[in-house]
Amino acid sequence: LTTSTFFERISWNKQVPFLATEDQPKDYLTVYPNPSSGKITIESMYPTETIQIFNQLGQEVLWFSSEEIIDVTVLENGLYFLKVMDLEGNVQMKRIIKK
Repeated sequence: LTTSTFFERISWNKQVPFLATEDQPKDYLTVYPNPSSGKITIESMYPTETIQIFNQLGQEVLWFSSEEIIDVTVLENGLYFLKVMDLEGNVQMKRIIKK
């Protein structure tokens, strides 16, 4: 391959900003304490409809309906994924650690 042939095969997506922060989705969800050994507080700018917690295999292990404080004491220690859906259908994901 010559240099000109190599670069002709590269395509650039001009709609995706490169290292831009102003075009990234706003984080409207705060989860603390993280890591936690007991209860986790969830603060959202928007009313919450559902809260789901998934293990590392993608299996749902806990489900809550619009609660601000959730109890994770039943979970084994490890990494989990918290999925929060608001009343508008917007979804935010956070990693949480159960210790």
